[in-house]
Amino acid sequence: MKINLLKKSLSIMLMIALISGCNQAPTKNQSEEKTVDTVDVKAFKNQINSIIQKAPKGIKVVDFLNDVGASYIFDLTLPMADVDKYETQTRISLSIGAYAMDMFYANTYNRVDVAKQLSEIVKLQTGKLGIQSSSANKQYLDRISQMEDNSDSLTYYLDKVWNNYHQEFAQSDMPDAYALIFIGGNVEALYLLSQLTLYAKDNQKMLDYFSQQGDLAHSMLNLLEILSADESVKPYFEKMKPIADYFAAHQNFTTKELDELAPMIESIRNEMFN
Repeated sequence: MKINLLKKSLSIMLMIALISGCNQAPTKNQSEEKTVDTVDVKAFKNQINSIIQKAPKGIKVVDFLNDVGASYIFDLTLPMADVDKYETQTRISLSIGAYAMDMFYANTYNRVDVAKQLSEIVKLQTGKLGIQSSSANKQYLDRISQMEDNSDSLTYYLDKVWNNYHQEFAQSDMPDAYALIFIGGNVEALYLLSQLTLYAKDNQKMLDYFSQQGDLAHSMLNLLEILSADESVKPYFEKMKPIADYFAAHQNFTTKELDELAPMIESIRNEMFN
């Protein structure tokens, strides 16, 4: 997607995301990336906003994992060392969502050290999009960077930036980035849920919760369908469709359904980030 879609300065944070950045010229990979026509994307702005606002929130998945006593497994999260691999506009946006979800996952488990590192990565990635943070968010980010072991305070500031993020993005001229960040974060949420459910010994409660994620998968499918004219996004649409269809066809999950669906979720995640 063209970098000019992202020229408007605003403060954001993903459901996730902490930001700060400076304007940066597009790399060769970014400029060569096939794109959806700017006018077409903007024409779907209201529809994209509506889908995101009505969709279930992936952040609730990590809250659920903590509530049921699932483990925090750092190795399941997107490797921080891979951040430089994401050079195109599409992959940068997706990675912001995934790293932000991993940040909330870490914070939920009081891993403030990891959450702070991830916040720096999200700031870096957002800067690549040419986005600047507002003075208010800069203050929040400064406070977060100075925190030590106070997850409650970190949660407070993350929530502050989260609210700003939704308000600013809903009003911006970058609905494609908004959609991709949402998708990246929620694919990561479903991946964490599916893998941790596979690892759990007594996992019926987790299976029941997993079976209820059809609306989230369908919301991502709807967004990907809107953006699928972009050749860089089309493969994700093709991999999300069978996932959404599987949720629709199976109301109750056992280990059989988990064993069939988890590899499909891992496959789309690998497509996005490997």
